[in-house]
Order: sequence, then C-alpha cells, then structure tokens
Amino acid sequence: MNFLAILLFSASVTCDNLIIGLSYGARKIKICFLSNLIVGLISCLGTLGGMYIGNLFDGFCVGSIAQYIGSALLFLFGIYMFYQSFRKHLKTKNDREILDDAANVAEQFDMDHSKSIDLREACMLGFFLCINNFGLGIGAALTGLNIYLTSITCLILSIFFIELGCRLTYNLLSQNTVKYAEYVASIMIILLALYQLIS
Repeated sequence: MNFLAILLFSASVTCDNLIIGLSYGARKIKICFLSNLIVGLISCLGTLGGMYIGNLFDGFCVGSIAQYIGSALLFLFGIYMFYQSFRKHLKTKNDREILDDAANVAEQFDMDHSKSIDLREACMLGFFLCINNFGLGIGAALTGLNIYLTSITCLILSIFFIELGCRLTYNLLSQNTVKYAEYVASIMIILLALYQLIS
C-alpha cells in the first residue's frame, strides 16, 4: 500500500476545495465546521462510489490489465483537466478575471446571500465538488489504491483545504494559488498515473 500515491491523489482531487475556501475568505462568506464536514463527507462518498465501481471492473480484468486501464484513465483525466484550465485562462483577459470567476462560482452556493453556508447549501456545494472525485475514483481503484484509506484521506483534506482557504489572507500567494491550482492538480494526476503504471 503506497500512502504517498494516496496522498497525491487525494490532494489533487480536493484542490478545488482550497479554491472555494479562498474565494469564501475573499468574499467574507463563513462556513461552519458542520457545513464543512458535510462537504467533506459528500466528497468522500463521491470518491468511495467511484472507487467501488472501479473495484467492480477490476474483478473482470486479468493480471495487470486493470492497472494499465486505471493509469490510462487517470492520465487522460489529467490531460483533460490541464486542457480545460488552459482553455479557461485563454478566454480570460487578465488574472483579476480568473480570480473573480472562481469567487463568483463559490458565491453561487450562498443562495440566500446570507454570507454563510448553511447545511442545505453545503450539500449542494459537496455534490458540485465530488463530481471529479467520482470519475477519478474509478481510475484510482483500478490502479490499486486502497478504497477506504483513499476516501478517508479525501475527507480529511477536503475539510482542511476549505478551512485553510477561508483563513488565509487573500494576498498575492492566495491569488496565485487560485490561478495555478488547477494546473498543479492536473499535473499531479498525470504524474500519479505514470507512477502507478511503472510501480
């Protein structure tokens, strides 16, 4: 069991939580621990569901074929994520626009404009964030990552990243985090795919 691979995967699929947290910090939107926990649990369930399906496919594969398929899926996901980030940055005129777009997406989940994320809004935010977790979870399971340890690590990092983002000062460091986080996440997924392929 390679915990480094699990940590790398979990950090990459929960990096959006850090962007959400930074955006909430910038807009002074509060998210209590219970709401943050709900977001994390839904993200965890998304990872768990995807990996469970991946394990079902694994049962039909012979030898190392599942690992090859899983690595290929993760690699393709990573390339797609990188392309989407690059395409989005091409459409924006400047860095401020990128930051505003991220903040606007996060603010949409504060539907009552109360400057606080309640439990219902946390559920919707959690489902939004777990979409990537589900798809990537399928590939991760096929490469052999432990389903339960990976899901729990995603839960912990989800809560940590949102809390960290909310507490960080919205300065040059956090602006660059928002700007480059998606690129870093996609590269981490690509590296993980290559690592799992040769390990």
